[in-house]
Amino acid sequence: MRVGYLRNTPSLRPLGEHDTWALFAIGAIAFAALLLHLPLPLNHDAAWHFETSFRLLEGARFGDGVYDVNPPMAAWLFTLPAVFVKLTGLSPTLVFKLFTFAVMACALLASKAILRKSARSNDWQIAVLAFVLLLLPGYDFGQREHLVVALTLPYVLLAALRADDENVSLLPALACGCAAALGIGMKPYFLALPLCVEAWLQFRSKDLRLLFRPEALSLFGTLIVYLALVRTFAPDYLARVVPDAMLAYGAFQPPWENFAAAIVMRFFPAALAALLAFALLRPSRSEATLPWASLAAALGFLFAALWQRKGWTYQLYPAVAWCLTAVGFSLFPDGKKRAGMAALVLVFALFVAIAPIAAFVADAYSPAGTASRVRALTALFRANPGPNNTVYGFITSPRDIHPAVLESRARWASASGVLVFLPVLVNGGFAPADRAKVLAMEDRRDRELLADLAAAKPGVIVVDDAPSKLGIRVPNFDYLGYFARYHEFVQFMRGYTEQTRVGDWRIFLRRH
Repeated sequence: MRVGYLRNTPSLRPLGEHDTWALFAIGAIAFAALLLHLPLPLNHDAAWHFETSFRLLEGARFGDGVYDVNPPMAAWLFTLPAVFVKLTGLSPTLVFKLFTFAVMACALLASKAILRKSARSNDWQIAVLAFVLLLLPGYDFGQREHLVVALTLPYVLLAALRADDENVSLLPALACGCAAALGIGMKPYFLALPLCVEAWLQFRSKDLRLLFRPEALSLFGTLIVYLALVRTFAPDYLARVVPDAMLAYGAFQPPWENFAAAIVMRFFPAALAALLAFALLRPSRSEATLPWASLAAALGFLFAALWQRKGWTYQLYPAVAWCLTAVGFSLFPDGKKRAGMAALVLVFALFVAIAPIAAFVADAYSPAGTASRVRALTALFRANPGPNNTVYGFITSPRDIHPAVLESRARWASASGVLVFLPVLVNGGFAPADRAKVLAMEDRRDRELLADLAAAKPGVIVVDDAPSKLGIRVPNFDYLGYFARYHEFVQFMRGYTEQTRVGDWRIFLRRH
């Protein structure tokens, strides 16, 4: 019988048997995740993309009624929970989180089925994956980076199975490839994942035929179909949004030193934990298949984060998750000889994993933390619907605002969730040859916004007054001062009265 992916220890069970302590750990992780995530507001990006799904159901077109630099995959997928909200009337936040839990559960069940194709099953593998998917994301629960890890997880595990010459049924392989494409389709940067995984598999197997295995063909075939669907059903995205994004979205990129600091603070500790696991536990070639496949996935997602070059910590979550998964898959030493080393690796990995979770919990339950601000804004939006139940915020980051918009059932007054192209004009980070194009694009977007506001007549206007705004390098930048160059905006704001602030948010209520 083959050794399989992990060392042959008493914790391993023959096929069909289970480790009681591992099952208890999985249950405890799932219960802790429910307690942690269900009472708290939704992640800001997830909230905005969920909002766009409701707009699509109401007949808006992606690229016009929904103006977003991200491809439409997330908005299209989220129409499933959006339909459920409309049918049941349940809280959008609750429904989306349950939808996310369902995606995670499907990923774990598929992973368990795949891992059991190796010589013998080990329930601790699933416990590792449950921790990575359910607790490690923290505030980023429901982010596209979180969902893409779950949707591509079976594909990565299948690659490890192929590296060990295991057979896989055709239909499950096709399904895994299709699911991976759904995740990768959320951002083009995620293409770095299959490229790295396929490169690792070729290096490991030296068999070109594996490039044409069912899951790989299904993955890339689904992406081709997706591109055709975008061209057919979201032509405005390709014709209007993409050219604007190519011209100006790079303004959100921070200086390289800031980006490097984010890599060191967020990714490096997890990478160090994986390095310690390999150095101290020294798995053999057959034992290291799963850990190496995990590191290939981590490298792919690290390349995706480098490709985006925003320095936002949630974009590093997938790389961190796969590094810690590699650690978890390595933590089964032979006998007692390496028990001390395994304990050392485990303690360090838990410290790396739990530190950001603890920071998330501390913020969530702080009197001035994210959840408190979102609740205050939600109540404000509900109490002041205006004539059309709309609100708007002058922001470059959707944090706080869109979770409150979603939960209050208000409607966002613009097709765009944030002032996504304002930083390029404020920062001046464009090529001199593009100056005329940038100025024309920004003026067009500003005037489209002002027309939206005049038509919507929001009940509440929120203005970010924090000293630092996302993407804007000018300290204490004043949104209202910037838009005051438009006479119609000055006239529009005369219909509003400033109220008590909520955190760093200035609040303006429409006069009745």
